[in-house]
Amino acid sequence: MAPEGKRFDVLDVHHHVGNAFRALGGDLSSAPDAETGAYRSREVADRLRIMDAASVAQAIVIPGHGYERANGLAATRAENDAIARYRDARPDRFPAAVGIVEPRDGAASFEELDRAKQQLGLAGISFHTRFQGVSLDSRWILAYVERMAELGLVPVVHAMNETP
Repeated sequence: MAPEGKRFDVLDVHHHVGNAFRALGGDLSSAPDAETGAYRSREVADRLRIMDAASVAQAIVIPGHGYERANGLAATRAENDAIARYRDARPDRFPAAVGIVEPRDGAASFEELDRAKQQLGLAGISFHTRFQGVSLDSRWILAYVERMAELGLVPVVHAMNETP
């Protein structure tokens, strides 16, 4: 709570963007694609309305980890491109975005880390080991975090009690 008479701005550092149905087992046929214009406009408007109601001035946006991965690294790159576009559409409300790399892509994810920082201007990389199929001490995650430190990317780690 702010001191009486004083106002402070709230920055929410954990706003997932995308379709939660894909991650949570919902009916995929009823789940709109987050990249379609109509869905995206409605989603942004709803997000801003909710943020305003909670007096949240800004949010850092993160893609969900339940995205379709059939196309491997190309799918991950598309998620990172999409979150950068989302941030860029309203930088006044979304001053930073966090991307994803996948341990399943091994050494190929190092290039994506570089691209995320240098081309997309992402602020960090999110890991959610339950969705990524590895434990938090995966040699790939440890190697990625080391490279992220060199690049100045913040690791965003989703710690789940049922995840080893």
